[in-house]
Amino acid sequence: MNDVSVKERLKNKRKETGKNFDELLVLYGIERLLYRISVSEHSDQFILKGGALLYTLLDNDARMTRDIDVLARKLQNSRENIKSVMESICSISSDDTLTFDKDSICVEDIAEDAEYHGVRFVITAYLGKAKIHLQMDIGFSDAVYPEPKKIEFPSLLKMDKPYMYAYPIEAVIAEKYEAMTSLGDKNSRFKDFYDIVMLSRNYDFDGRVLQEAMTSTFTGRNTQFSHHIYTNDFAANKERLWQGFKNRINSRLELTFEETLREIKKFIMPVQLAIEKGEHFSDFWTRKGWITAEKYNSNVDNSTIDLELLYKAIESMPDKDQEMLDLNHLIKIENREMAVSKMVNFLVKSGKTNEEITHLLSQIKKMAIDKLSQPQYEYFRDDRSHKK
Repeated sequence: MNDVSVKERLKNKRKETGKNFDELLVLYGIERLLYRISVSEHSDQFILKGGALLYTLLDNDARMTRDIDVLARKLQNSRENIKSVMESICSISSDDTLTFDKDSICVEDIAEDAEYHGVRFVITAYLGKAKIHLQMDIGFSDAVYPEPKKIEFPSLLKMDKPYMYAYPIEAVIAEKYEAMTSLGDKNSRFKDFYDIVMLSRNYDFDGRVLQEAMTSTFTGRNTQFSHHIYTNDFAANKERLWQGFKNRINSRLELTFEETLREIKKFIMPVQLAIEKGEHFSDFWTRKGWITAEKYNSNVDNSTIDLELLYKAIESMPDKDQEMLDLNHLIKIENREMAVSKMVNFLVKSGKTNEEITHLLSQIKKMAIDKLSQPQYEYFRDDRSHKK
């Protein structure tokens, strides 16, 4: 493979993705930098978040991102150390024909008024003569709940994919909602409103986990829960700016700003009220609304297990012998996690012992791996899985 063929393949992706060549170049650069991070000795020290993570969650409904946001852990946060670490990562060779200009590296402290304190890493990559300017913002202070889990970052051209730790989707929601709340009337970050609506439309949520994530985030940042964003005063005079934001990101979301706030309120407010009252929240979000755990579990088909969703989950496993019960490593952050949760709930409700459940899950894992090897399931092996 050479840079000319890569460019042609990227150009052929324009119609499929709805993105222009420059945008695809940036996404390619982001993908290949993340790949180098994922195969480096520092892979476990970077947790993906922000727009690049949303790109894996929402496909073409995600906002176009031109940079990378990560949280670093167990990594000394001086600019000198970050430069040294990133130089070693960018030196890793790959057959993607991308080269990184280490002389172009710039590492600087993120401004005080930015989203969080940290370090900004900037580098220029080249695909032949085409320049790709890449930026990665690295934060250091936040704790993440639930625990980060490994995901598979999609590959535009079906190359070796990055496989790295990422924020759980509940933590994404919690951080965005905290930012919306803490900024109040000063909030011009329409991306947070957009992202929460899109995530709530595409994913199921366990209310208990979402409640714990929101509590952890708000407590860790000393932010009080508020209802202000749902008032008429907050929504006033924001419609034109909201429509401008949607046009800028080529969004297909046909909601006014007031309608967007109503959708967010329907999704978030029951959880927030439970937190404010000191009550446990155990309902499940099904993209159409909240339902009780009993009703949610009653929807499980006891006669069969939806293996098709499980097959798609298996493809994300770097080690096919990994324990099936270790869901954090088994499942990418998609609806399939809820499918496997349903399966586990059914087995637990059946009264089987832990040993029996483990044996059954290992048998299902074998079936899924065998199924994936069959030609008719090439779609699941080689392409991005679809959530719906």
